[in-house]
Amino acid sequence: MKIKLYSTAEILTLDGYTPTVGDAARQLGVAAEQVIKSLVFDIRDEPLLVINNGLARVDRRKLAAHLAVGRKWVRFARPEQALAVTGFVVGS
Repeated sequence: MKIKLYSTAEILTLDGYTPTVGDAARQLGVAAEQVIKSLVFDIRDEPLLVINNGLARVDRRKLAAHLAVGRKWVRFARPEQALAVTGFVVGS
């Protein structure tokens, strides 16, 4: 696995709804690979926030193995759970 380290980062708040990384990149005027996404998972009724490169997918099997839980326990949080955990609506 290659890990790129960046010395600086800036968190930007977007004005509109951006349900995809491509939408966020267009609104920001940057390349899609410069966007990160936050994904909220529900692991055995506990929230887990994963920050990931916008173009990469999270392998739920690997996540389950890392957390030592069965794969069926790793699922995306419901939108209302994600809002409660992060304070942001899914896709914002």
